[in-house]
Amino acid sequence: EPVPPEFGFPGLHVVDVSEETERGFAPDLEFSAMNRATVELPTEAAEAPPPQVLLRVEASALRCANDSGLAMPEEEREHHPLQALVRAATYLAQAPDHELLLVGHASAVGSDAHNHALSEARARGVLQLIQRDREGWVETATEHGSLRDVKAYLAYLTRERGWSCDPGPVTPDVDAAAKAGLEGFQEQYNERFAGELLVDGVCGVNTLGALFDVLQFEFERWLEKRGVGREALRLSEPPLLAAGASQSDSPRLPQPQSEEARRFVDLVLLGPQQRAELGGLSPSAVYEGELEFEELEIPAEPGGWETTEVAVTFRAPAGVEGQRFQLVSEDGAIDRVGDCDDAVAVDGLNRVVFSGIDWTKTYALRRIHGPGISTTVFSHVRFELQNGLWSPDSMRREVAQVAGPEASS
Repeated sequence: EPVPPEFGFPGLHVVDVSEETERGFAPDLEFSAMNRATVELPTEAAEAPPPQVLLRVEASALRCANDSGLAMPEEEREHHPLQALVRAATYLAQAPDHELLLVGHASAVGSDAHNHALSEARARGVLQLIQRDREGWVETATEHGSLRDVKAYLAYLTRERGWSCDPGPVTPDVDAAAKAGLEGFQEQYNERFAGELLVDGVCGVNTLGALFDVLQFEFERWLEKRGVGREALRLSEPPLLAAGASQSDSPRLPQPQSEEARRFVDLVLLGPQQRAELGGLSPSAVYEGELEFEELEIPAEPGGWETTEVAVTFRAPAGVEGQRFQLVSEDGAIDRVGDCDDAVAVDGLNRVVFSGIDWTKTYALRRIHGPGISTTVFSHVRFELQNGLWSPDSMRREVAQVAGPEASS
C-alpha cells in the first residue's frame, strides 16, 4: 500500500512487518494483535543519473575560509562539512559502480600558483579526513590553516556539542579568549579521549592532532547514524584535482557565486558512463565538457550526529479521534508521548513526529487507547536495524502505519 507523497517519503514502499525480509528484522518486533501494522522500507539502490549528468553533493557545506585549506563548521552555515561526506557515502553505498572525485577550488584573489596550491590543499585535507590520515591532516592544517579555523571548530564544539572551550570571536587573532578556549579544549580532550595534551592554551601539532581525533569521532558517529561504512567512500583515480581559480567563472559551479562560495571542495560522483564521457580527469574535462551537474541535497539534521527524529504514520478511521503514541527507550531515559489530535490527515493517514531522539538507544512504541490501556506497536528496536526500518535519506527513525481500533487490545 503506497504512502501518499505529501508525507515526504519519495521512493519508499510499504511491506507487512510479519513478512521475513533479507535483513531479517521481523522477528525482533512485537506487535501483539497489531498484525496489520506496516513499516516503510528504503528502496534498495540509488537511481542512476542519465549519462549526460554529473552528480555533486550540495557544495555549501565544504566551503573554506579565505586563504585556508580547511573546511570547518561555521555558525552561519546550515551544514557541518562532514555532512557532505556522509551524504556522498549514503549515495555511494547504494550505487556500487560510482566513485568519489574531490575537486578543490579557489577564488580569483591571489596568484595562480598560490590558488592552485590552496585548492589542492583543500581537496587533500578532505581526502585525509576520509583516509584517517592524522599526520597528513596536521601537516595540511599547519601549512594551509590558521588559528581562525581552530577557533571556528572550538566555537562549534561549545555551541553544538556541550564542550566548554569558547574561543571568543572567530578571528585569526591570538588573544586571551583564544588561549582560554584552547585550554578548555585541551582539558576536555584529555578527559574525553584519554589524551595527554599539555594544557597551555597553545595550538601546536599535538593540539591539531587532537582536533583531528574529534573530527574523526564525529565522522564515525555520523556514518554509524546513517548506517553506512567508510568503505562506501570509494575514490576515483586520481582521487583529487586542484582547479585553482581556473573555473571561478564557470556556470557549472554552484550558483549564485561569490568570492566565499568559490573557496570550496566539490564532491563529484562519477559513474562508469560519466567517466567514459569525460575521458581523462582534469578540471577542464569536468567543468568545460558537455556534462551538466545535478546536486544531491544534504538533509537537515538539527541534532547533528547525536539525535534524530521518529515519525509515526497511522491510519485513523472516520470518527476516531484522540490517537496518542508513547515512545520509550528501554533504559527508561526517554519517555515521550505524541498527541495526534492536531495532525493533518491525508487519505486517512495521520502523522506524529518525535524530535531530538537519541539514536543509540533501543526503543518501544506503544499506542495509547485510554488510561492504563495501550498496544505495543514495536519493541526491542535497535539502531542496527536502521537499514531495514529507517530511511537513510529521510532520516526518520521509525515509520509505522498502524491499523484501526479493531486491532486494539
